[in-house]
Amino acid sequence: MTMAPERPTTYGRVPPHNLEAEESLVGAALLSRDAITKALDAHVSETDFYKPAHGTIWRALLALFADDQPIDPVTVAAQLRHTNDLGKVGDRGTLAELAANVPASANAGFYAKVVHDTATERKVLSLTAAIEQRIYDNQSADDLIEQLTHPRTTEAHGWGPVDLAKIIGGNLQPPEPSILERDDHRHFFYAGRIHSVNGESESLKSWLALHACAQQIAAGNDVLYLDFEDTPESILGRLLALGVAGDDLLAGLVYIRPEQPLDVAAGSNLERLITKRDPALAVVDGVTEAMSLEGYDLLDNADIASWLDKLPRRIRNLGPAVVLIDHVPKNTENRRRGGIGGQHKLAGIDVSYLVESIIPLARVAPGDSDPHTGTSRITVEKDRPGGVRAFAANRKHVGELALTAYPDGGVTAHITPATELPEGGFRPTLLMERMSDALAKSKAPLTKRALRAAVKGKSEAKDLALELLVGEGYVTVEAGARGAQLHRSVRPYRAKDDDRQQELLDEEPPDDDWTDDPVLGGSP
Repeated sequence: MTMAPERPTTYGRVPPHNLEAEESLVGAALLSRDAITKALDAHVSETDFYKPAHGTIWRALLALFADDQPIDPVTVAAQLRHTNDLGKVGDRGTLAELAANVPASANAGFYAKVVHDTATERKVLSLTAAIEQRIYDNQSADDLIEQLTHPRTTEAHGWGPVDLAKIIGGNLQPPEPSILERDDHRHFFYAGRIHSVNGESESLKSWLALHACAQQIAAGNDVLYLDFEDTPESILGRLLALGVAGDDLLAGLVYIRPEQPLDVAAGSNLERLITKRDPALAVVDGVTEAMSLEGYDLLDNADIASWLDKLPRRIRNLGPAVVLIDHVPKNTENRRRGGIGGQHKLAGIDVSYLVESIIPLARVAPGDSDPHTGTSRITVEKDRPGGVRAFAANRKHVGELALTAYPDGGVTAHITPATELPEGGFRPTLLMERMSDALAKSKAPLTKRALRAAVKGKSEAKDLALELLVGEGYVTVEAGARGAQLHRSVRPYRAKDDDRQQELLDEEPPDDDWTDDPVLGGSP
């Protein structure tokens, strides 16, 4: 028997790195948002840092940067504490020390280049080692050269001619959504299409995707979950709470927690896994984190297109419905329908949903016997196939997600249809603008009674105006003391921008329609 030669070792060699450059870059970013911009221009990602603690801090910095939040040692420490990562890097004093020891924050671009270049050198060495291992594993040298020099065929690149005869002879019916079932048996996600589910933190967007996962696993289908943001304990815990049996989870859930960029070998393994398991649904949880892991710029449309090709489209081409979970900026003026980042996020997907919290979900406290219900509004912002908008109220609002948490730890999920406009489609646009302005000027959220007092008009029309503002995402509703419903402005409504139906003239309200309200400082 021929023995394989002993593999040469590299014991004693330290991979290329520069800890001083890493510390200076992180410290500069703690002092200046411009330093983060320069680092993104240099394609620095979390995995470019040799010291794991620096990468952890960088992830927290990017989360705050993407969400337009203030950045300093205090806010970064709070972010790390929120993700249970502060202990991995030290404490707030560690962050303050990094910021204080920066030689010159203006040199952030130079530090970023050093960090990225040394990371690239380590990747080259890693790739070399992987090639070496394949040789010692007796892979054909000809096959290896073919994979490295011609990784995909012309047809796989999309430059081969399409066989139109197969299309003409096949089924030309428009696609229909078949995944994520509403209570009335309507569906939201299409097989073989890319969807985005966008929302703020605690908007229940991840719960919405997990509800879809639970439905598919219950139906006997496999689900792929690529988790860039959470932990396996959290995801499994939520699915178990939703009623998925442990044995069904083990049989139907393929959970992956990527920690390195998707290289050639990992991509091939992922494709083989998808082909073997044939999941009906693939969830990518954490678009911002996924792009950052690859070193892509969230604001660069070319980088967005590259990432879409590298992961979501690669999965979609194998058949599953792909669902991307993404954040929207807390600053409503900077919101985009496609989540944080460049416009190509929206252009590059087929269907986009916005999930907006109405009442946040809270766990039941120990000793409390009452269940807690959180609700969110689901709006379709883009529907290229058109099958969802066809059943959406006003071609926009597709449902209300209600999650109820029980004392035993269980959670039930329901998606109910959105409320249609009254017959005739009357839209009190002037009242909607007045009520929006009243909420925007108020220093505190208002009850419906207070809003009625703040704006002139017929009571029924004002109630409809408020219902539409809430239904269309201009106003949120939160629980107040003693069961009160408090209304808060999310973004201003302007009648001149409403191209649906202009309102009829307002009528003066009866005298008993006015009340004094201490929040507003008296009657209008």
